Parts: sequence; structure tokens; C-alpha cells
Amino acid sequence: DLSSNYLSGTLPLELALLDKLVGLNLANNYIFGEGASNDVWSYLPNLQDLMMDDNFVIATTGLPSQMKSLESIQKLSVSYNLLQGVLDGEIIGNMQRLSHLEVESNYISGELPVELGTLPDLVYFYIRRNSLSFNLNKLIVPNRFPKIFALWLDSNPITGTIPSEIGTLTTLTSFSLTNATLTGKIPSEMGNLAKMKRCWLYDNALTGTIPQALSSWVDLQVLEVSGNNFVGDMPQGVCDAITASDYQFKTLSADCTRIACEGCCTECENS
Repeated sequence: DLSSNYLSGTLPLELALLDKLVGLNLANNYIFGEGASNDVWSYLPNLQDLMMDDNFVIATTGLPSQMKSLESIQKLSVSYNLLQGVLDGEIIGNMQRLSHLEVESNYISGELPVELGTLPDLVYFYIRRNSLSFNLNKLIVPNRFPKIFALWLDSNPITGTIPSEIGTLTTLTSFSLTNATLTGKIPSEMGNLAKMKRCWLYDNALTGTIPQALSSWVDLQVLEVSGNNFVGDMPQGVCDAITASDYQFKTLSADCTRIACEGCCTECENS
């Protein structure tokens, strides 16, 4: 663990001599990586955990192309770097053991590769605050993300509606897609997500009512839906779940001028 130091320059190829290395934490330094200076990732076949957040890693293929050799990688965290371009599906497709991917606060654009949704063990995926632009209906389709637990896509110009197919992601427990341009209604199929604990959908352009089907979220701790165009009543089952929760930061927020949430919501926005 060499995180939070003042390390600078590029990574030496001599790191490749550590061919049995399984974990490397270099987060919060001043390490520069671009082009050939990323070659070290081609020679660490047994690396399982890599944390490179908050450095100066540069790539135009989403991730450095050399990372396609990280075939044993399980946790990869490269938030707060200078990554740009579209995530290369070939790189992602080689990471078949990947369970945890964080690529937040970069400059990644375009659509997410199909290969991402077919990773058999992906559990956590965080890619907030990038420049992704795609229709959500193209990302969430049947037989994708078979083990996903947390999916955070906030602050990207994502369009479309929340597709009914989201109800097939039955392992999904934490879903966040705020500050985007989603339209349409919350599909009742989201009630199939019986493990859901935390859901953030604020600051979109969603309409309709909050479905009664969400009352099946009996372990709910957080639901934030303000900054949309919802009307009607907050389902009593949702209120009961929040009331029963012992989570310290439990939250139920809505635009209470349009949604009847008296004595239920912990936060009321007025819009």
C-alpha cells in the first residue's frame, strides 16, 4: 500500500519483476501514465486488486490499452484521472474475473461496451461524473449484469426511459442515476428488485406516480426522487420501510407540493 504519498513520475517497468504481485494501491499520488509509460500493466498477469485513483493516468480508449493483459483483475479503481474516449470493449472483455470497477470523475464518453454487461462476476460498477451519452434502454436489457449489486451512473447525459427490463436485475441493491435526462415513468417492474435498499433518481424529468409495486422494497433505506415531475401519493409501503429502517442516514425525499408525503418523507423539496 503506497497510497496517499507524494510519489511522482512514471511507473518503472521493473515492477514487472513482481510477477506474483496480487494487490497494488497507488491512489492519491502524482503518478503520470500515458502511452508507453503504461506498459507495466502488460506484465502483471496475477494482479487482482489495483487502485490508481487520483493520479494522472491518461488514455483515449477509456482505460489504457495495456490493461487488457490484466486477466486476473478483480477490483479496478481508476477514478479521478484523465481517462477519455469510449471504453474499449476488448479491454473490458479480457477482464472476466472483474467484480468491482470504479471509473468516476474522468472524461469517458459515448456508450458503454456490450462486454461490460456480460462480465459474469461484476458486482459493483461506479462511473459517475463522466461524459457518457447513451440511451438507458440500450444498457439494461435481459441477460446482462447477472450479479450486479451497485450500479451508479449519475451526472452523465444519459437519455431514454427506465426500461421494464430493469426488473430482471434481481441482485440490484443500490441504484443511482441522478442529474441526467431520463423521461417517462418508473416501471412497476422495479418492484421485482426485492433486495433494493438505496435508490437515487433525483434531478431528471421523470413523470407519473411512484408505483405501489415499490412497496416490495421492505429493506429500503434511501429513496430520493425530488427534482422530477411526479404526482400522487407516496406508497404507504415505502413509507413503512423507511420508518422501520435503523440506517443512520435513512432518507425519503420528494417534491411534497406534488407528492403527498406528509409524515412520511424525511426531506421535502418544493418545486
